[in-house]
Amino acid sequence: MTSPNSGEITDLLHQIEQGNSQAYDRLARLVRGSLKRIAANRLRRERPEHFYQTSDLVQEAYLKLFRIRNIQWEGRQHFFKVAALQMRRILVEYARRQRPEDQANAAIEDIPGLTIQTDPSILKVNDILNDLTKIDERLALIVELRYFGGFKIEEISEITSIPVGTVKRHWATAKAFIKLQLGIKESTGASHSAPTLRQIQ
Repeated sequence: MTSPNSGEITDLLHQIEQGNSQAYDRLARLVRGSLKRIAANRLRRERPEHFYQTSDLVQEAYLKLFRIRNIQWEGRQHFFKVAALQMRRILVEYARRQRPEDQANAAIEDIPGLTIQTDPSILKVNDILNDLTKIDERLALIVELRYFGGFKIEEISEITSIPVGTVKRHWATAKAFIKLQLGIKESTGASHSAPTLRQIQ
């Protein structure tokens, strides 16, 4: 996730905090590609006819980022962490408007040795994540970045300043919590090393 633009992005965020309106457009050009990747990873889990397309989600999330009051940007990693949160909120709000019965389809894929009878909706995942936040905010953040942001383990480590090995352990714990909430049981002989959610590339 580290790139030659990291320092420039941080500098532009500070310029925006100081009221430099021209920095908004310059920042948008620098982060557009990364935001599109996050959005594409997230929308890949939605129905093909979903209202939001990648560019729409990026545009709305970007606008929401700078409507947040009293935020002090800590740098590039902080920016993308908040961007993933905003995309989550946008899609959850849309799902609530469209499917008040909690039927919006955003599947968690089956895992080797496990069976999910009904794909949970994005609202169900959101509820589980809210419950997890009350138990352990750090685990919830990792799920949010992984599931809603599509970040890889190494990227999450960079964003959160948590060692890669610790992120892996937390991710395994969070996945076990999700399975428990969904009522999924491991079949006999299932490997403990098998991923609980399919790896997001």
